[in-house]
Amino acid sequence: MKSLFVVAALLLASPSVLATDAQCRQLLMSPMPDQDDAKAEAYFDDAEKVYRDCRSTNLPMDVRVQALVKYGTAKHLRGQTQAAIQAYRQALEILDGVKGDQTQMLLEVLDRVVMAENDARLRSDAIAHSSRALSLRQAKFGKDSQEALRGMVTLAIVHATFEDYDKSESLLRTAIRTAEKTCGPECDALAFAYSGMYALYSTLGKETEAKKYDEMALNATPPSRKRTSQGKD
Repeated sequence: MKSLFVVAALLLASPSVLATDAQCRQLLMSPMPDQDDAKAEAYFDDAEKVYRDCRSTNLPMDVRVQALVKYGTAKHLRGQTQAAIQAYRQALEILDGVKGDQTQMLLEVLDRVVMAENDARLRSDAIAHSSRALSLRQAKFGKDSQEALRGMVTLAIVHATFEDYDKSESLLRTAIRTAEKTCGPECDALAFAYSGMYALYSTLGKETEAKKYDEMALNATPPSRKRTSQGKD
């Protein structure tokens, strides 16, 4: 019979075996932090716990992925970008090894890793992942869908980060033309594309053009979203 001390040591060394599916999902439910310091600390504490306890292969795939995403998000919020990137990439590895359509989860992880890689100035990785996200959106939702246009704008922003301004502007103009044609004068995709052009021109120091696109983005924002934003102010 094993010593009780040995058993205790094994349990302490492998805390993930103690976490149940329900316990992990409860930890995953804590909301993103806002101005409330107590809520922020609870979020970061839960992120650490879920990363420590909820990555066992005995747990459902979605729990394991969400545990890594939550931990990565917490690390990114605290400026620990490399740790965030590592967590997101681990989540991608899990998803890439699973059969079936995991597009929605893949897109969430890809969007997050692109932001982190962009902040870390990892050019090839950010471009590769944002290009993959765009291709997935086009295949899943349609080439001219609002989801695909969102992916195109994100890729454009990545190119702008790495000073490929011509490529960025070309993508943004394509997104704007498509959105104007397919979703009307007030839609999220068009507002997002205008915002991307605003960001590009602001980076280039073209203040007049930037101001114009900022106003256009506001005008293109759907009324329901404007009301929601005003309610938060």
